[in-house]
Amino acid sequence: MSELAYLSATEALARFRSKELSPVELLDALIERIEDVDQEINPVCDRRYVEGRAEAKVSEARYAGKGDAPRALGARRSEGGAPDGGAQLFDGLVDLQGSRGR
Repeated sequence: MSELAYLSATEALARFRSKELSPVELLDALIERIEDVDQEINPVCDRRYVEGRAEAKVSEARYAGKGDAPRALGARRSEGGAPDGGAQLFDGLVDLQGSRGR
């Protein structure tokens, strides 16, 4: 299990800025963790891995100096580069709050 799955958003953003970590690397670690615990706790109902990876690549490019500068957390769901599972509540996606009722 990767320690990256336990980073705070603040620490993740600091690592993005210092180029120690990319948004894509963080997303990959989080996907791995989701899949590891899925059968036990059903942490995510709608898996938008493809869309999430595309958004992470945009953020990664921003931190690399390509395109618009990275935005602060809260500007829009993932524009700061830190994945936000709570965003599904605002995107019309299914939220079963950990229940097994898929």
